[in-house]
Amino acid sequence: MQTISTIATCGLLLALGSTPARAGLMSIQTASFNPSGANNNVTNGHVVTVFSVTPTFNQFDPALGTLTAARLQWNATGSLTVFGNNEGIATMSYATSSDTESWNIYGGSTVLNFSISGSTLLDLTTVTGTGKVSDGAFKETYQLQQGFFPAQFSTGPTNGTITLEYDYYVGSAIQDAPEPSTFGYVLTGLALVALGRYHGSPKNQSRVLWTSRAIDSSGFSFAILSSATHATDRDSSLTTSGAFGSASSKNRTS
Repeated sequence: MQTISTIATCGLLLALGSTPARAGLMSIQTASFNPSGANNNVTNGHVVTVFSVTPTFNQFDPALGTLTAARLQWNATGSLTVFGNNEGIATMSYATSSDTESWNIYGGSTVLNFSISGSTLLDLTTVTGTGKVSDGAFKETYQLQQGFFPAQFSTGPTNGTITLEYDYYVGSAIQDAPEPSTFGYVLTGLALVALGRYHGSPKNQSRVLWTSRAIDSSGFSFAILSSATHATDRDSSLTTSGAFGSASSKNRTS
């Protein structure tokens, strides 16, 4: 069974003084499998396929926007029961992950348990288009190494889930974005507050709070609670501070 869903991961990102904006999105496709296999007449030491299924996904349609990442993730578990007077190995695998289990029994049966998981980034040129894309088969193999014929095997409960995630954006890229090594942020929707000159006790202060949005170099936005304090009647300074940094400006008056 394979299902496809699309979700939005962040809202509209705006850069002050630049041309516009982009919306970050994520498209997720999930393939789920419950494969099985059995053989009651293994008579040689060849590698025998227990099961093999190939997850297939839709390529990223470039008409949707600009693709920035394609991430493949998987998780699978299962068991295999082997019978007879023999020994050998069995392997569950997908993409860059594999789990090999061995047995050596003198009659009767034993159960082998498998578990694999992992993730990898795919080449963007490979996954872009309007066709299909695959990263190989999710499979299990059996190999008899020595013992008496015939040998037998059968799968127990087995399941695998493979997910392909596309990260992309629509609209134009943010202009003059900071280098990845810097941690800058752009404040949007900032309310400028004008504070008049105060007369009276030097201890008089005025404090203003506001909420703004910040955009870091990776393109994610977050909220910052900022404050401004107007100090004394002889100092019209306006000092601002936020959760991730601070800035101040002074204007001395006579």
